Amino acid sequence: MSSAAISLAEAGVYPQAWCRAIEVPSAGLVGFVMLHDTTEEPGYMLWRLLIDRRFQERGYGGAAVRSVAEYVRGRPGAVHLKVGARRGTGSPHAFYESLGFSPTGEVIDGDEDVLVVDLDDLWLGGG
Repeated sequence: MSSAAISLAEAGVYPQAWCRAIEVPSAGLVGFVMLHDTTEEPGYMLWRLLIDRRFQERGYGGAAVRSVAEYVRGRPGAVHLKVGARRGTGSPHAFYESLGFSPTGEVIDGDEDVLVVDLDDLWLGGG
């Protein structure tokens, strides 16, 4: 399991890392997001999405992904957004698929499926 601290350490090594805290006015800090922010392989890819357990299943994760997608939409050459999702118990596959992501058939790190969404899909404007 990756923590925000590990992600920030990685961001210090990888210049393509774009990191943001996820803050909700009524709740404070609820999570963290990190994006692979470059056209170079693997392209624009949601690298980390961490939502504190206390705040899960409240829509904050979906809102964060939509915000990241809107940011990516304005980036050079951006056509789609990718994400990696591990398989097995606790997998986020269903979460990402509910947002419009589809499996590409690509596998990274042996157990992580790559999913993708076209940035022109209408789900980005949804609630």
